[in-house]
Amino acid sequence: MVNTAAIKAQYDFLKHVHDKLERITTKKPKPAAVEKMVTSLLTWFKAPAARQKQFAQRLRYGLLHYNARQYHVASMADED
Repeated sequence: MVNTAAIKAQYDFLKHVHDKLERITTKKPKPAAVEKMVTSLLTWFKAPAARQKQFAQRLRYGLLHYNARQYHVASMADED
């Protein structure tokens, strides 16, 4: 069972990520900006030290691919 505090925390995290992504997806994807974002976002998670590297890799992969897709869609719209 999930309580309302957990739902609010998840909502706050997703809104935070969305706001950060909005700022960087308007430009050409920059791996350095995504890497900086990964480092700051990992502070939201309480993961065992042994799994921190895995969490960082998953987050990095997802953000880079999301950023690339958003940039590709935005550049295609600009061409029309």
